[in-house]
Amino acid sequence: DKLPSQYRATPWTSADGLPQSNVDALAQSTDGYVWAATLAGVGRFDGVAFETISTRTHPSLRSIIANALTGDAAGALWIVTSDGLARLLPDGELAVFDTTHGLPSASIFALAATDAQLWVGTEAGLCWSALSADVPAFTCRSEGLADPYVGVLLPATDADGRDGVWIGTGAGLAWFDGRSVTTYDHLGDNLAAPVLALALDP
Repeated sequence: DKLPSQYRATPWTSADGLPQSNVDALAQSTDGYVWAATLAGVGRFDGVAFETISTRTHPSLRSIIANALTGDAAGALWIVTSDGLARLLPDGELAVFDTTHGLPSASIFALAATDAQLWVGTEAGLCWSALSADVPAFTCRSEGLADPYVGVLLPATDADGRDGVWIGTGAGLAWFDGRSVTTYDHLGDNLAAPVLALALDP
């Protein structure tokens, strides 16, 4: 294993083609591209140059402000903007999804994908949809959460082998196994503290 000092850092900014230098999220799609969410659109990086995805290249995109990204197993890129959720397919087709597809709000703060499921964290609870659907139909839930604001999501498998998702809310941690919610609102000495990040112990 290398020490941090043995790696070389190469910066890329708007001067190198990045849409904007404030990057809020990164994702890699199955075709190897690296995607960067910025305040001026999404940058697609092939290791050499950037291509910008924005309202100029895709007029159906409702906002150029991108906040979160995730790729799915089929090669699609899911994009959270300041005005909702979008899906960019490998062929460049972009579709936008909103409250007419079951989302409770256009205010989305977290995304995660497994092989079969897309998870979405909103200001009004957790939503999910099967990735096999051409047009997602979201099921949403806020019951059982200490706070409906969902800011972090981490899909995982529990000790019994059941798939589910860890949920970071504005007032603690929760686990959802597809049927019921288990809430953990005492994290160390903090009572009902906001959860800002999650990671699995390797």
